[in-house]
Amino acid sequence: MLITISVEATGSSKITPAVSSKFWVEVWIRNLPQGQQITQLDLTLTFDPAQLEEALFISAFDSTWLFTGQVDKVAGTLVIHGSGSTPIQDDRQWLWMYFHCLKPGVSTINIVSAQWKNGEVTNSFSSIIPATVTQMGPVGGVVMPTNTLAILAPYLALAGLIAVVSAIVVVERRRD
Repeated sequence: MLITISVEATGSSKITPAVSSKFWVEVWIRNLPQGQQITQLDLTLTFDPAQLEEALFISAFDSTWLFTGQVDKVAGTLVIHGSGSTPIQDDRQWLWMYFHCLKPGVSTINIVSAQWKNGEVTNSFSSIIPATVTQMGPVGGVVMPTNTLAILAPYLALAGLIAVVSAIVVVERRRD
């Protein structure tokens, strides 16, 4: 039986957010053998820091577990350690991670190291499933520099007209 750890969003390991958007990613552990339980979890995830920015990670379950993490935004790594007083024996979501898309392209959120403890025995996962993130570019439109003169021209003309009318009114009043 494969003990699986996966990175996914809404049940899929293929994620397609838009550039500049933020999205949640879930870490799941499935198929733990009968009688086995997890008392400690250590993960190292990688992501492309040129395309994604990790913003937040939080535990997905009860308060008897404590998760700590270190993010290296330059290298694109997230190291997470979790332990708890209540052993976990069932399939469940372990973490939520919040990422921000920086530019279009394809990148992977990969678990490069994953170990769990059953008491004092350290175990590895049989299967690690990464998430493929395809950041979509902006849709439609053309980007052009702004022409400040064209934008301000009607207001400048109006200001000039007001100045000319005011000057005419002042000259006419002085004649009287």
